[in-house]
Amino acid sequence: MLNPSPGPAHVELTLCARGGRPRGPIRVTLPAQRTRSATLEELAGALPPGTVYSVVVVSDAPVLVRPHRAGDDVPEVGRPAA
Repeated sequence: MLNPSPGPAHVELTLCARGGRPRGPIRVTLPAQRTRSATLEELAGALPPGTVYSVVVVSDAPVLVRPHRAGDDVPEVGRPAA
């Protein structure tokens, strides 16, 4: 996720799996002009392998979300220290 705004973005993610109940909202605060990379497993706990799901993203500021599969290389540039 990227927050290009001059202030923090308060983001809510809700996972909607086929045939299951929605998980969330998972709340994340994204600092101004920063990125954060996290897998859904990190945010919501383990998901069963092969689960088909969608993610609903709601934010109080504009954010860019780039989905990627777990295990794909994600650049470390701009990732804040934990």
